Parts: sequence; structure tokens; C-alpha cells
Amino acid sequence: MSQIPVDNDDALATRIRGILHDATCAQDGPPGLIYAALDRSGRILVHEAAGVRELGKETPMTLDAVFGINSCTKISTTIAVLQLVERGLLELDEPIDRFCAPELADVKILSKDGTLIPTNGIDITMRMILTHTAGFGYSFDNEAKRKYLEEHVGVNEVSGLKKGVLQPVVAFEPGTAFLYGGSTDWAGEAVARLTGQTLGAYMKENIFDPLEAYDIAFALTDDQRSRLVPMHLRSAVTGKLTVAPHQNYILWPTLDPSYTNGEPEPYHAGSLGMLATSTSLLRVLAPLVRGGVGLNGARVLSERTIEALLQERLEEKGIRILVRAVLLACGPRTDWVSGRSAARRMCTSSSPDHAIPD
Repeated sequence: MSQIPVDNDDALATRIRGILHDATCAQDGPPGLIYAALDRSGRILVHEAAGVRELGKETPMTLDAVFGINSCTKISTTIAVLQLVERGLLELDEPIDRFCAPELADVKILSKDGTLIPTNGIDITMRMILTHTAGFGYSFDNEAKRKYLEEHVGVNEVSGLKKGVLQPVVAFEPGTAFLYGGSTDWAGEAVARLTGQTLGAYMKENIFDPLEAYDIAFALTDDQRSRLVPMHLRSAVTGKLTVAPHQNYILWPTLDPSYTNGEPEPYHAGSLGMLATSTSLLRVLAPLVRGGVGLNGARVLSERTIEALLQERLEEKGIRILVRAVLLACGPRTDWVSGRSAARRMCTSSSPDHAIPD
């Protein structure tokens, strides 16, 4: 593991160590935690670990532990897309079906009653994809899509299968509303088709290796798998934590404890499929606050692109959706944001009802 330079704020580090210790030692608290903070210059202020990797086991949580990073995958996919924009291989406002035909040449709107309706012919653009205004949602918070995938596809978007991830159905006319979901899966597919590489291979060559982020990938080495932290679920009824069994609507295949290297590698889904250490994830995040330059001085995006990337894109319709309660996989329903960070506020639920009422 490539070590990350830490310019410790001793007072902050001491306080964080205490918070992490108290949390992991509390009854029914998380078995292990990692916390990191960096300032706007990209200076790492604190990077600490506490507890154990797995409930009921004694292996300590360490900074080289590997996690499924789920939607943090979207960050790397977005960087990859913007690199191709800088190289003149695509434009944000051109139709994405130029790269993802024939699938996106005939997109349908999936109505709440499950019927498929033709769109009015508006082209889906990469800008819509990256700003979640194309209409591609997730089945865990869309009952119509859950039923559609179940009845017509047989697998959902966390199956690890391409047919479960890339479905050309949207929830509304493209560009007319906001819906957080798997639109960046199509962005990742566009990167793969434009470059002739898998998404993971492109990212490794053009993002991860230049940034010395060596522990982030769609597929793990045997050494990385030995450091994998299993997903834990908290019962909404008892409040107790358990190690998650493999369930198709919860776990990406490589997070399944029974998965072994050598099995068919899951599809490189640009919205949710990656695994990483906190160190490697920090190395990928750092250029976003350092004008496109990594902690090691490597540039992955221009300063101008970073400025554009960080401009506010979330219109009122998007803000309104993100402050609604969200139901995921292992705790009570709660808010995405309410004056605090999403990381602090988002909990998950074991309820099988994944629909969120309007």
C-alpha cells in the first residue's frame, strides 16, 4: 500500500481517536471505523482507524482495509469522462447514443404502472448523465423499476451483470427533472467504447496509477481480498448488527464473502462497482480540491475543468429530492441532508419496501 502523507493536526487527531474509540466500543456500535479529513489545499489533517474489520472477529481495522465504495465509484467515472472531454473525444452536450447505440437510440419512459412510453425525442447528453437529469434511477427506490427488472430482466443493477446495470428505461422525459441513480453506468460504458478498454483498465492507466492509488479497482488481488471489510447490516427491529449474507439487492458480487478470485468478473459499472482503501480513495479525491493535481503532484484534470466540475448544478428540483427521506439497506429511514453532511445523516433500513412515496 502506498503511504499517504499526513500533516497531523494533533488536537484534531486526538479528538477523532476518542470519538472512534467510543463509537466502536459502544454496545451495538460499528465494529470498526476509518476517518480521514483533508482541507481545501488537499492537506491530510487526520487519518485514523479504530475497532475491528468484522463483527465477532479480532482482526483490527487498519488503514489498508478494503471497502466496497459503492457510489463513490461515480467520482472516478466522472473524472474519466472529463478526461475524454479534455482530449476532444466527446462533448458534454452531444447525444450519448453516439457512443451507446443501439441501446440508447430507443429509450423508453417507465411509468409508475409499469408501461413503457416513448420519449418525445429529446436526446440524452453526457451532461444529463453526469447531473442525474437523464432519468436513470435505481430499483431500490423505484418500485416500477424493481418490478420491471424482476419481470423482464431477471436481475437488478447490483447483480454484477451488464444486462442488470444497463437498461434503457427512464423515469421521465430526459432533461426535465432530477433523479439520483445509475446514470453514470452509461458514462462508464461510453468511456469503455470510446477507448477500447474496460472501464477499470482505463481508470488504472489514466487515473489510479498516475495518482499512486494502487488499492482501488473493480476486481481485487488475493492480497487486497484478504483485507476486505464485509458489509454489515443493522436490523431495523432489534438494532443489532450482523455480517450481511449475499442478497442480490444488497451486495455487489465482489462484496459477497463467498466470492473468490477466478470467478467471472462482474461488469465494470460506473456508478457502484468499485472497491478501495481509504488511502486510495483520498488520493482520487485530492485532485478535486487541488485544481486537478494529486497529492504526488500528478495532474489528472486541468484546473479549468475542476472549476467547471465544482460549479453548482443542483437545481431546486434536485435539492427537494435529496432532502426527502431515503431508505436503503440497514437502519431506519432518515434524511440525506438537513444542515449536516450526507455521510452523517444517511442511514439504511432492512425493510423490504424500497419505495419512497412522493
